[in-house]
Amino acid sequence: MINNTNASATQAGFHYQDMVGLILLFDNIRDIEAINVEGDDDVDILFSNGTKAYYQVKEVSNPFSQKMSEKLKDALATLNEDSKIKDVKSLVYVSNAHQMLGSLKNSNIFNDNYASYDYEQLPDQLKKKIDKQLVKYPDIDIKMFKILKIHYAGNDIRTREIELDKRIDEFIGLINVPKTHQLDLKNEWKQMVSRTTEFPKKKITKHDFYAHTVVVEMFHAPDFEDFFSKFNIDFGNEEYIKNTYQIQVSRLFEKFELINSIHTEFFKFQKAYRQYGREEMLKGFINSYCEILKLKLGLVQEKDDDVVKLMIWIAVRTNTLTNQIKEVINL
Repeated sequence: MINNTNASATQAGFHYQDMVGLILLFDNIRDIEAINVEGDDDVDILFSNGTKAYYQVKEVSNPFSQKMSEKLKDALATLNEDSKIKDVKSLVYVSNAHQMLGSLKNSNIFNDNYASYDYEQLPDQLKKKIDKQLVKYPDIDIKMFKILKIHYAGNDIRTREIELDKRIDEFIGLINVPKTHQLDLKNEWKQMVSRTTEFPKKKITKHDFYAHTVVVEMFHAPDFEDFFSKFNIDFGNEEYIKNTYQIQVSRLFEKFELINSIHTEFFKFQKAYRQYGREEMLKGFINSYCEILKLKLGLVQEKDDDVVKLMIWIAVRTNTLTNQIKEVINL
C-alpha cells in the first residue's frame, strides 16, 4: 500500500549511498536505462546506449576529516576491478568530504555542496596524489576517472538532503505538478531506492521511476466529490470507494501495464466515437471499459464497479501529466 505519510520510516532506511543513487538517477534520467544501488559497485548506471558507469561511494561522519587516503585507496581498488568490465564509460569516486583526496594546503575545490571534476581538471597537486595511488591500479583509464563531491552533513534532513531537494524541485517544476505533492513524491522515490538495496541484482529502470511517479500522482489526483456528482454515486458507497481506491492504486506499482491499457483503449474509443462531446465520450468509455478492468483487477462485488470507474476516470484525466513525464525523462 502507498505509505507516503511515513517519512520517519523512509528516512530510517535511507542512507548517503541511496541519496547519491537517487541524485544520479535525476541527473542522468534522459540517458539512463537503469540504475542499481548496491549492485556490482555501490552505484551502477546502465545507459541507453549500452555503456556503464560505476560509482564508489565513501561517506564520512565528519566531512571536515582530512584522513581520506584509505578511503581513496579502497575506492580505486574497486574501480580498478570495474574497469575490466566491458563498455565502461566512467569510473567515479564519490564522497561527502571536503578534502576527498586527503589533506592538502590551500585545496578548497570540494568545499561546495556539489562539485564534479574529471582528472584533467584537477590542480596539479591533486593529480599527484592520485598518480601515487594509480601506480598500484594500472587498469584504470585516467580518461574515465572522475571525482564527485555530494554534500551530506547536518543535524536534520533538510540540511543533509539539500542537493537531493534541488533535483526534486527542478524535476517537479518540469513535470508541472503542485509543490504540495513534493513530500509524497520524495518519500516514494526514497522508498523505491532503499527497497532495492536489499536485492543486489534488482535494478531501477526508467520505466520503474515513471510508474512510481505516475501512481503517486494518481493517488493525489482524485476529486472525489466531482466524481460522486458526475456519476450519481450512492451516498452509502462513498466511503467504500475512497478506501478501496487507495488499496487498488497501490497495486498499480506491480500492475502498471493496466494504466497503459486504459490510455491505449481510450485513444481507440476517441477515434471510433468522434461525434461524442467531451463528457459524453468520457462517460461512454468508462462505462464500456469498466467490466474489462474490473476483471483484470480481480474485483467481483457490484459496489466495486464505482471504484473501477473512478480509477479509469483518474487515469484518463491524468493522461496529460503522464505524457509530460514521458517527455521530460525521454521515455
